[in-house]
Amino acid sequence: MRERGHLKPGSHWRSSNDPKQLPWKPKVFYSISGCKEVIDYWQKNNDSSAQRSA
Repeated sequence: MRERGHLKPGSHWRSSNDPKQLPWKPKVFYSISGCKEVIDYWQKNNDSSAQRSA
């Protein structure tokens, strides 16, 4: 979801500031509550679109 742009940097995730990891493949830290909101949103929209097509 992050690679597709659904999870936004700063709101849903951030990269590690560890100088040993920069600039290659820094660890990513996720905001669980922010990610849950996005996941719930997409699940709700997918459920409603499935009901409309049925």
